[in-house]
Amino acid sequence: MVSSRKFQSLIGIISLIIAGEMIFSLPFHIARYFRPSFLSSYGLSNTELGDVFFYYGISAFLGYFLGALITDKFQPKTLIIISLVLTGTGGFVLLIDPSITYLKTLYSFWGLSTICLFWSPLIKSTRFIGGSQNQGTAFGFLDGGRGLCAALVASMGVLIFSRNYVAELSEPYSSFQPIEQVIIFYIFMTFIAALFVYLFLPAIASTKTNDSISKLPQRVQLLKKKNYLAASLNSCIKLRLLQGT
Repeated sequence: MVSSRKFQSLIGIISLIIAGEMIFSLPFHIARYFRPSFLSSYGLSNTELGDVFFYYGISAFLGYFLGALITDKFQPKTLIIISLVLTGTGGFVLLIDPSITYLKTLYSFWGLSTICLFWSPLIKSTRFIGGSQNQGTAFGFLDGGRGLCAALVASMGVLIFSRNYVAELSEPYSSFQPIEQVIIFYIFMTFIAALFVYLFLPAIASTKTNDSISKLPQRVQLLKKKNYLAASLNSCIKLRLLQGT
């Protein structure tokens, strides 16, 4: 029984690791690891790309607050799956040669799908898997595993890009450019992450109570504390900087 529970926790945290990195792969990996091809394919300058990410940042910032309101009302597993499916579906927009206006709209959408519907459920699920004794271990595996997952998937993306780039030199009129093959790969991996969560992430038993409204004044008082606001803002800034590097 104990070994079975440990196995379920292990496979659950692995599914969160994959989901936790794949959710950001379409918005960040392509522009980060394949930037020259990304810019040339969509006719963007670095400044215009920065403008696109500005819209993502604003949307994501709002998403943290909206996500906190819905996480306790819905099953985290369901929210994570919806978030991955929506983010992966948004990747198809990149295949239609969008203008910068469409890119700004897409990244605004991704700001909500990757943060509002995902981040709080990810944290809640990780805490659930870690239990009362192993939360530090669970979060350590999550952060370290995301880095390893990013390296592996990015290496696969580079391999796909390089092979298709060589093929394009011999067949310049092929239907797909190398960067489009990479986008398709990341869309596929995002959907695979959603499937992993569906199959292996344990559902959290409902703990919904009727005292959420009664606690609202306490939460408002908490928001008035300068130290709390400063810590929250500091955490948001750190996360945005880490994702942007």
